Amino acid sequence: MRGTALCHSLCRETKKGALIDRRSLSIPLRGRALCEAWAEYCLQFLSGTSPIFWQIYFTCRISERQLTERSVVFLAIYHCSVKIIGRSKGKSVIAAAAYRAGERLCDRETGITHDFTRKGGVMHQEILLPGHAPKEYADRQTLWESVTKAEKKSNAQLAREVEVALPTEFSEELQLAVIREYAQGNFVSEGMCADIAIHDKGNGNPHAHILLTTRPIKADGSWGAKEKKDYARDENGERIPLIDKKTGMQKLGKRNEKLWKRITVQANDWNDQGNVEKWRKSWADICNRYLSMEKQIDHRSYKRQGLALEPTIHEGYRARQMEQRGEASDRCEYNRIVKQLNQVTKEWYCTMKALHQMIMQKVRDMIGRIYGRAARGTGYSGKAGRDSG
Repeated sequence: MRGTALCHSLCRETKKGALIDRRSLSIPLRGRALCEAWAEYCLQFLSGTSPIFWQIYFTCRISERQLTERSVVFLAIYHCSVKIIGRSKGKSVIAAAAYRAGERLCDRETGITHDFTRKGGVMHQEILLPGHAPKEYADRQTLWESVTKAEKKSNAQLAREVEVALPTEFSEELQLAVIREYAQGNFVSEGMCADIAIHDKGNGNPHAHILLTTRPIKADGSWGAKEKKDYARDENGERIPLIDKKTGMQKLGKRNEKLWKRITVQANDWNDQGNVEKWRKSWADICNRYLSMEKQIDHRSYKRQGLALEPTIHEGYRARQMEQRGEASDRCEYNRIVKQLNQVTKEWYCTMKALHQMIMQKVRDMIGRIYGRAARGTGYSGKAGRDSG
């Protein structure tokens, strides 16, 4: 189909007016508006089956080989999870630190020594400290033993863990650089101590664990309070009296002093629920600075991205151990099926994206040719003087 016939077909499809002629080409704004309307209409093939799709498809002469070469794109893996290590669940932060760093640490609170020196796959481990933290906290045993002593409650939050998947596209040096940048920019700069460990067993799943302290460090190097009590105040900033339900009067203390409502105020915003979203986005942004455009990652779920992909489920180490023994795991099998289906869907999306880019380029080239011919005083057939009467 030649450019003129395509213009006619586009004009009929969009119902923007009669067939294009030289008079419309002589008015730049009108001609450009029509061309832009046609270009926008080309996008309809992504969400439906417009007849125009096939006309443009064959006009652009896109071969199956071209599409295949552009469609097979494997995106980098994104994973970033945040969880709390606390006493309420019977967890030991000393054990957690020893396992992640592959070291031997003693939990003096329980008297148990956790020895993970034979653990394989620990590629790197280090502790990043804020500027006002005591230098001795660079020692793992000293840091987490001090944390354990500072936490008195049976349900105390001992540490926060952030686990991220490291892109396999990165070298070991770049993996270390991005995890340092991420920890320094999001946690250490806020006053947290960050215990970093990078794991890679050579199975295509390099990842990093970041153990973070949950209690601020004061200027003198001692541990600060996580929260404090303050007076509850109304919209005018006035203290709210504590009312006795029986008398309707303000309660009095043992010394007849007036009692006021009090609330618990966090010493910082580390426990803000919005931080998880911010930290997840930050990891994606940092990685994307070093990833090619076709392998960019996104911290949002498939649903939030508007993608018709199925999420995988958590397998757990028991399921993976079953697979290693040669036994079938329902959870692993489910994930394999989901990944295969998602790969087909991703390839289809990439094919449509490549097709869209090629079509839009062809449309832009066609617009340029039409304006070039109009400027030279020729018709849209390219022959000067045609339809000039």
